[in-house]
Amino acid sequence: MNYSQFKIEDFVSDEYFRQWVLKPDHKNKKFWTEWLERNPSKKNEIEQAKKIVSQFEFNTYRPSQEDLASVWDNITTAINEPTTPTKVVSIQPGGTKSSQWWNKKTVKIAASLVILFISIFLVYPGPDYFLYEKFTTQYSQVETLRLEDNTEVTLGANSVLKKKRAWFSTNPREVWLTGKAYFTVAKQQSVTGEKLNFVVHTDDLQVEVLGTQFSVNTRREKTRVVLTEGKVKLDLEGKEELYMSPGDMVEFSSTEESLKIKKVDPAPYVSWKENKLIFDGSTLREIANQLEDQHGLKITFEDDALQEKKFRGAFEIDKIDVLLEAIGESFDIEVKKEGNEIRMKRK
Repeated sequence: MNYSQFKIEDFVSDEYFRQWVLKPDHKNKKFWTEWLERNPSKKNEIEQAKKIVSQFEFNTYRPSQEDLASVWDNITTAINEPTTPTKVVSIQPGGTKSSQWWNKKTVKIAASLVILFISIFLVYPGPDYFLYEKFTTQYSQVETLRLEDNTEVTLGANSVLKKKRAWFSTNPREVWLTGKAYFTVAKQQSVTGEKLNFVVHTDDLQVEVLGTQFSVNTRREKTRVVLTEGKVKLDLEGKEELYMSPGDMVEFSSTEESLKIKKVDPAPYVSWKENKLIFDGSTLREIANQLEDQHGLKITFEDDALQEKKFRGAFEIDKIDVLLEAIGESFDIEVKKEGNEIRMKRK
């Protein structure tokens, strides 16, 4: 998850952040403490978000299925009970009395329904729940999803994919990505026989495809698209349209208004979905960024010259120690690892 892009409302709605505020443990305390050290500019937003979450702690309550079943049992029991009218007398202004006959069964049903509706509200806080579904991964976690149209999505670590709960056969299929994902898009037709587009939205651009395979990465305040098969169209925030062919890599940042296009071997950019890391002349700085995004590691260098050294090799994605040892031997540098912090310096 790229928390550096989060605003106060994003932190408040993030489940891992709320867990840290309401139910802190060693793991989440360590993560957020280290994250704040790396992002001191976010301290005020974090404090405000913590206050909001603490003040509305009740929103985290999730009644169990047994609780909801018990409420429903109360309703059905009340419906089946014999009716016993009750006379209610109230005093009106001027000392006059008025009376009204109430049905105990009606009161019980009404009270139970109120409890039921409150419970449902607490379980599903906000209209987005009914419109969208989210898929989330944590650090070091890669998950493969199959969407309702048979499109396969490999969601990279620390990423979020959001989609509408219902796709209609007359509209494009749309998803929203934060992080990294590899898409194998299934072809689909509308009821009139026209091809339905598949659209991936990021903060910088939207990727529009028909049937193809490609990788999208939204790290480091930019979007990188690498096409392995087929053809896609990029809409660069309404500025221009760009068509990609297999082997094309496009990097675009709407904030910096920078655009890079080049031909690449797609393998190193999509190897993560096979739980591998392939480096083909990557700088140590680029490798450090990838390890931070993938595993939440913080890597520092003794001097800038070390960051520009280029490295080649292939490693299993979870064998970080093997990778670090290889880097140290290749450049005769000392690699020291303490928890999630890694320091590299010359011997």
